[in-house]
Amino acid sequence: MTASIPGYQEQPHSPEYDSSKWGVRGLMRCLRRTMPGMCMRVIILAPRYIWTRIMTKEFQEMVAGRGLRFAETADAGAAVLHLASDESINRRACTIVTRNTAPQGFTDLLQDDIAEDDSLELWRDMVTHAPLKTGKQ
Repeated sequence: MTASIPGYQEQPHSPEYDSSKWGVRGLMRCLRRTMPGMCMRVIILAPRYIWTRIMTKEFQEMVAGRGLRFAETADAGAAVLHLASDESINRRACTIVTRNTAPQGFTDLLQDDIAEDDSLELWRDMVTHAPLKTGKQ
């Protein structure tokens, strides 16, 4: 699944975009415990700023003017290959970052787990162990 950093950190002046990315994150969180039982993994790729042709020159200048750098497009491809080939990765979100942030150009966001001492842990455990309904009778 593809989201974006605004699915993890809201940004001003773009509620429609941000909420759509939070929606992708919500969908992943709903599916992450169901899909492994169907032999499928659920992973989010949530890039930060990556230069693409769709960005206007004004947007590029605004990003650069704030001291931010664009991540490499090739690192997005490397992240997809890594996530697809490592079957141990599931229920995670990965972000594409500049190489001064992570040498390989991507990193795990470490944002979608419930801490063991969180009040939601009881609810998570209750619903996690509920019988899986596949729709087949």
